Amino acid sequence: MKKKDESGCSIFAFTAIFTFFVLIFNNLYTWGKILKFAEIENIADAILPITIFIGVYLLLFIFFTLIFYKITVKILSILIIFICGLCSYFISTYGIVIDRFMIANVFSTDFNEVIGLFSWKMIVYFVFLIFIPIIVITRVKVKSISISLRIRILLLALFLALVVILPNYVKLAAFFRKHNSLGGYFVPSNFISSSITYAKYIFKSKAKPILIDDAVITKNNDVLIVLVVGETARKKNFSLYGYSRKTNPLLEKEKITSLNATSCGTSTNVSVPCIFSPSAKSDFDHLKYENMISMLKRLNVKISWLENNFGGCYGLCDDVEKQYFNGSPDGIMLESFEGKLKNLSVYEDIIVLHQNGSHGPLYFQRYTENFNHFKPSCNRADVSKCKSQELFNAYDNTILYTDFFLHTIISKLKGVKKPVIMIYASDHGESLGEYGLFLHGFPYNLAPKEQKEIPFIIWANDSFEKKYYNLSKIDKNSQYSHDNIFHTTLGILNVKTKYYDKNLDIFKKN
Repeated sequence: MKKKDESGCSIFAFTAIFTFFVLIFNNLYTWGKILKFAEIENIADAILPITIFIGVYLLLFIFFTLIFYKITVKILSILIIFICGLCSYFISTYGIVIDRFMIANVFSTDFNEVIGLFSWKMIVYFVFLIFIPIIVITRVKVKSISISLRIRILLLALFLALVVILPNYVKLAAFFRKHNSLGGYFVPSNFISSSITYAKYIFKSKAKPILIDDAVITKNNDVLIVLVVGETARKKNFSLYGYSRKTNPLLEKEKITSLNATSCGTSTNVSVPCIFSPSAKSDFDHLKYENMISMLKRLNVKISWLENNFGGCYGLCDDVEKQYFNGSPDGIMLESFEGKLKNLSVYEDIIVLHQNGSHGPLYFQRYTENFNHFKPSCNRADVSKCKSQELFNAYDNTILYTDFFLHTIISKLKGVKKPVIMIYASDHGESLGEYGLFLHGFPYNLAPKEQKEIPFIIWANDSFEKKYYNLSKIDKNSQYSHDNIFHTTLGILNVKTKYYDKNLDIFKKN
């Protein structure tokens, strides 16, 4: 009689160990946050974090028990380990929160951006949190358990979870309400819930947007509007707004208007579509309505789009004349821009330039060597390992280069005879280590001002100011946002539609 093979690990034991590994090693950053927020001074203070650990462990164990079967356990556990390892790296390195918008960022990230994120720290994380665990998983033999035993285990785990959570519910709810960003740090619940939310969003995107079909141009205009969409430039580091370093030496010599403004989002894939949407930030849904570029194209406005951002134009430039660049410093677009100025129409023209700007973490690649003014600069992807001054030096050099870029655009526009206006606004700001955060993409309601306060700059030639609006009349004490760009553009072009809001038109509200 053949002896029954008793070697291997039961799926129950595998799930218990797997849950422990994920909860501990993939959430070290999260537990550090929890212990900091708990302010443990005595044994009694330790009860709350212990309760959180046990409660989260049991809930994760229940979830894994529901999806781990002999036929699925290997593939699912490997997939979870891989995603958890990546999430853990980016959370601990940059302090990011995983939400629906961060999932969207992943799908809109191109190869160049991925390459730019590699560092030695990432390799260490990959080896210890992904490669070694996957090797172990592939080699261990997992034995199945009976359905009845599985049900008993699930019921026991659920009972224990209720015993732990319910008596402490009020304290737990208050703690997580006070520190509401914690939910976005817990791996893997953060990417699972966010992926589900993103999937719902994608499903919704299949619906056709509502056309702005009542739009008409009531009076033709011989005007050129240049919209420069910046990338990751924060107001705080512009000397135009009082920054101590001279990061805008060229723009300070120009007759420009700089406004206090906030972004629609903290990531490019939110802010850029929002800029061209009739929806205000408060109810923004770029899938619901036709965008401004599409609408103006139907009204026979001549539109050109120069694209130098890794993320692309998010479908906004699909139906207009466009040119893509390779993400090099933005000066690569200037020759083509000058060519556009030689081929303007007799009526309305719009030229959009989408920068790579101050895109991190490889700030040092966003400017040419002759703009490496602030030294020494941070020249690595893992910016959290750079000295704070080095990081600021590299970032400030990107702003210095943007100053040159915008000044060059203005210089070329001075040669245009028709009325011209240039509007520059960054898509969002950037964190440079404040509050332990780096880069951007933090949930908007929780994000620090560094990620939301943006430079908003307007320049116009004399012809524009005589025929349309004198920029000196703009109320500089008001607060502006991306919401103003859609309505201001329509106002300049004399576009009549029910979606136009005079109160958001910078030139009509004053």
